[in-house]
Parts: sequence; C-alpha cells; structure tokens
Amino acid sequence: SVGSILASLKFTDIDPFLGWITYIDEKHGFSMKYPSNWRINKTNPADFAVTFSRSEAVSELFQVEYSISGPYQKSSLLSFEDRVEEWKNYHLNSTSFSDQGGMQLSKNTIQVDGKNGINYLLKAKGESATTTSWIFIPNNDQIMRISSSWAVDKYTVDQIFSTFKLTN
Repeated sequence: SVGSILASLKFTDIDPFLGWITYIDEKHGFSMKYPSNWRINKTNPADFAVTFSRSEAVSELFQVEYSISGPYQKSSLLSFEDRVEEWKNYHLNSTSFSDQGGMQLSKNTIQVDGKNGINYLLKAKGESATTTSWIFIPNNDQIMRISSSWAVDKYTVDQIFSTFKLTN
C-alpha cells in the first residue's frame, strides 16, 4: 500500500550551508559562514573591517566593522544608543548617502547572538534599488557594525547573517 511505502521512506534534513566556508576571527571575537562563490577582502591596512562580496557582483556584500570610531564619537561615556545615533547622523550627512537622491530610513531593535542591537535599514529612492542594513551590537567596550547591501539577493545576505556568532 501507499501508506507502507511512505512509512518506509527516510527523510533527512538538507544543510542549507553545505559547501559554505566558515570564517573565524579570533582577534575580534566572531565567526560566520559565507557562500563559496563569495570572496573575502581583508586588505585594508587599518585592519578595521572584513568584507565579503559575491564574486560576480559587488552590489551584494556583507561587512563586519570591528569597532565604530571617528570624529563623531564625542565621548565613550555616551550610551550605546547615543554613540550609534551619532555614527548614523555623521554618515548620512557627510558621505555619499547624502548625494543619492534621498533614502527611506527605518530603525528597529534586533537580537544578535543573544545581544540587543540596533538595525537601520536604508532604502535608496530612484533607479538604484540597493538596500543597506547597518546593525550595531555592543561587543565588550566597543560597538561592532555589521553592514550589508543588496540589490537582488537579500536571501543570501540574510542567511549569512543567521550564521554570525560572537565568540568572546
């Protein structure tokens, strides 16, 4: 009977990350997985970030900045939320984002490996359909920023993010 045939079948879960590469950064305390057809770029002499992007398209990328800093960080005594707000305001007003014909900006809270973080979602208006996500999480006495952009493949960017783990 059909029922006995179905009962004899064994179903197994398929690993959605089969063939992906695990990246471990012991110095900065995180790990994550990324697709084997993406490339890693860690050639920045300041060693402040690591960037992953699709080999065939730079419009899909995932970047981890180890610690936000700069002239807009008035005081390390400010709260996590205030430091993130300063960073966001500085970058939106003094970088290429201010020249892109406007953005839709939304903010929400997010859990990252058990820590409360802040997520800003920036959607470009006009022909450029690129969306950017800035996720800020406290990491020891620093603030880590996970940035991702996509024009087409949000699913893969979300999958990468789902594998992100703090290790310290």
